[in-house]
Amino acid sequence: LRLPAANGTVAYTAPRSGKSFSIPTFVEGSHRLDLPGNARVTIPLLSQVSPDGYDTTVRDDRVVLRWSDPGGGLSVRYYLVRDLYLFGGLTLVGVALAVGGTAYYLLGIHRAKQRRDEVDLDVEYDDDGPPPGMR
Repeated sequence: LRLPAANGTVAYTAPRSGKSFSIPTFVEGSHRLDLPGNARVTIPLLSQVSPDGYDTTVRDDRVVLRWSDPGGGLSVRYYLVRDLYLFGGLTLVGVALAVGGTAYYLLGIHRAKQRRDEVDLDVEYDDDGPPPGMR
């Protein structure tokens, strides 16, 4: 804890759990939160900042969040830039596997139709009635 500076500001470090940070605001007025290096809050799917109405600046590869008067407390969930690359890479791998699986499935259907045609299997496609003996 650093005692108030000449302009009345107080700075302190608070513990965090993982990539989230929550703390009540003890005094009214503006608040500033410096995130760790390479941390970002720009993608809502991966991050969340509460309350709204904050300003974001990046200084020395660190995001600085500022609120003019946040009210009851601050809550921030952030992600690291490397997490964005991991998330994007896993998404691409998932899409590639889905496309490959679909292509493999369709190729199997195509090969089964070719084998059926090779053995001259006569299949009626327009016979939607009940099986023989139940007519």
